[in-house]
Amino acid sequence: MVPNVRAGDYAITVTKDGKTSNPFRYQVLGGVQVQVIFHVNKTTKPGQNVYVVGDIAELGAWNPDKALDSFMNPNYPEWFLPVSVPAGAAFQFKFIIKDAAGHVTWEGGANRMFTATSKPTGTSDTPVYTWQP
Repeated sequence: MVPNVRAGDYAITVTKDGKTSNPFRYQVLGGVQVQVIFHVNKTTKPGQNVYVVGDIAELGAWNPDKALDSFMNPNYPEWFLPVSVPAGAAFQFKFIIKDAAGHVTWEGGANRMFTATSKPTGTSDTPVYTWQP
């Protein structure tokens, strides 16, 4: 059972017979989840991958180290990634590039905004955004 806490990452331990486990990461999601498929057009260099971060826990709460999986690019230079977000959530986000050495490059411009579908079985597709220099 998940305790009634805010969405985000938590270090969880288990205690049994007076012994406590090492902590492990547990992410509490922000309510009923729906899928948003993010799309961006970005030419990259070898070793670079596209990620998304934003102002909700499911998008890392603006922390690039908590960015989800890298985007997929079967139609390069268009990248896409399905992400679970709270149903009906209005959120801000940006795309970032991470390279093989772990360097992060944030796209420029204003934060992007999107509102996920409120239908519990729904999926939302973003437009195909162009990377903001």
